[in-house]
Amino acid sequence: MLKNIKKSLKYFIIVLGVIILLPTVLYLFLQTSAVQTFLVKRITNHFSNEIKSTISVGSIEYRFFNKLSINDILIKDKHNDTLIYSREIIAGIKRFDFKNKSFRLGRVSLIKPVIAFITDSAGVMNLTWYLDLIKNPADTIKKGSNRFSIEQIDINDARFSLINRSALRRKNMIDFNHLNLTGFNGIIEDFKSLNDTTSFNIYNLGFKESSGFSVKKMSSSVILVRQNILLNSAFISCDSSIINISRLGLVTDSSSSFKKFTEKVKLDIVLDKSLINTSDLRFFIPFGDSINESLWLSGKILGTISELRGRNIKLSYRNFTSLDCDFDFSGLPKIENLYLYIGVNSLKTNARDLGQIKIPGKGFLIVPEAIKKLGNISFNGSFTGFTTDFVTYGEIRTDLGNISTDVSLRPQEADRYRIKGLLTGSNIKIGELTGKTEFLGNLSMKTNVDGYASSLKKFAANLTGKIDSIEINKYVYRNISMNGVFTEKTWDGSINIVDRNIKLDLLGLLNFKNKLPEFDFTLNITDAKLYNLNFDKIDTTSAVTMLLTSNFKGNNIDNLDGEIKLLNSNFRKYSNNLELYDFSIRTYKEDSKPVLSLRTDFVDAYIKGYYNFSTLGGLIKSTLVKLMPSQFHLGGKHS
Repeated sequence: MLKNIKKSLKYFIIVLGVIILLPTVLYLFLQTSAVQTFLVKRITNHFSNEIKSTISVGSIEYRFFNKLSINDILIKDKHNDTLIYSREIIAGIKRFDFKNKSFRLGRVSLIKPVIAFITDSAGVMNLTWYLDLIKNPADTIKKGSNRFSIEQIDINDARFSLINRSALRRKNMIDFNHLNLTGFNGIIEDFKSLNDTTSFNIYNLGFKESSGFSVKKMSSSVILVRQNILLNSAFISCDSSIINISRLGLVTDSSSSFKKFTEKVKLDIVLDKSLINTSDLRFFIPFGDSINESLWLSGKILGTISELRGRNIKLSYRNFTSLDCDFDFSGLPKIENLYLYIGVNSLKTNARDLGQIKIPGKGFLIVPEAIKKLGNISFNGSFTGFTTDFVTYGEIRTDLGNISTDVSLRPQEADRYRIKGLLTGSNIKIGELTGKTEFLGNLSMKTNVDGYASSLKKFAANLTGKIDSIEINKYVYRNISMNGVFTEKTWDGSINIVDRNIKLDLLGLLNFKNKLPEFDFTLNITDAKLYNLNFDKIDTTSAVTMLLTSNFKGNNIDNLDGEIKLLNSNFRKYSNNLELYDFSIRTYKEDSKPVLSLRTDFVDAYIKGYYNFSTLGGLIKSTLVKLMPSQFHLGGKHS
């Protein structure tokens, strides 16, 4: 009996030893890298043959029970292009629960990974091709949750490419059809995937694109729901820009929507106050390399590219310039089809800021002296229409007066616009604008304009309107009508004044294009009370009624060339009247010498030679006093 017990105990010990030893041997066997690599290579070779592409692993080591190391992993697509390669992947395993479909990794390190998403000439991306291969058709009807999470992913010196084989290459700017990122480093934390939702946080991500654009630091939380992408609390630091994005969403109805990005993908962007520099923008927008300007920008952008809306857009530039506006764009990216509405709540600038703008190839913007004198300029209103025909409506306020506009602008050719509409000015300080404050004061007017402009210095237009008031020589004239054609240096038309102290009609041409201005006009003045108009400071009875015709050129009395006539005119001084029915002064050249011809109702004169009106005027006056002492006098008192 005892012998049988001993024998049974012996067998039990042997069986127990085998039970204990076999797993131990198997554990030690599987613990070896060579065995693990052999098994994985058999599996990858099988899959490679199945998909007719390449999946390979240099070596693999799994350290029971929580660490996996893979070297030289390579996955190629059906065209034998690299989809994913990594020199080394190290992953800490926290939990693998196949029953509950829950998988959790600790820290994962990617050493020099290479990722290339390539779209072939047929329009199929290699990643999509792989996902379609591994997708289980039954997954669409199965119920249950698939949980996959990673505590932290360290990305070290990665490279990423996004290539579209059928797209043409762009030069000097970022080409999203041939995107190549190098020096890709960063940390991803709290990576979670539950069914069709993936979320993770990005920290200290940096890279450089082949065009030269670089991101020094990027942090954000990211949520991917089906085909939708959402970034929250994003911070991006570039070479010269700092961008703060409260929310950035790309919302689509299906994954195929990305093939028609401008029409199908909806943007939802909330941009907090960010510093934008043109040196970074030039990689996205064709700016000149010589521009280096910074501005602050914030606001909301909603909708698709083709139907884009902006709300609470705020922009500030340098010390004073700022813009607060809303916009609606329809028809992008084709500029020729673009219909736009820009509602400007506030636009402010001044000549100092404008003069700091650098034009590529031309240097700094040249600001006209008239703009400098305006001081601080502000505008509120709207721009509505197409780029080829739009209307601007609003009010321009300056230190020297205000202008309201309801004007359409239509480009006709390069650098030339058709301008048509209503301009209303109030309290414009034309004296300060022209530098003649002693003679000119404020101007208020309402005019219709129809013409063309190439710049502030080159324009031509028909003008019809009314000057409500204008101050000249400390007197305010009212009820002035205008109708004519004007350019930056000419006026050809009529001006009519119906005022209680003067009635005036001016018809003709004033031309300041040449060195010596030219005048060809008829001036009819009725009962102009010179004392009330502040042209005569002493005599309250002083008045003028005259009909003047002129056709001459010159800028002072000594270089006049032409003729001036007075017809049926009356000059009243100290209650005495001087009537001139036919008075003319004519200057011309005869035998290369200047000639002055004077014809009056009282005396005719002819002077040939060189003369000076500053002395000639005194001579004529003294002669008239001697000839007609009852009509003329010397000195300030009537004799």
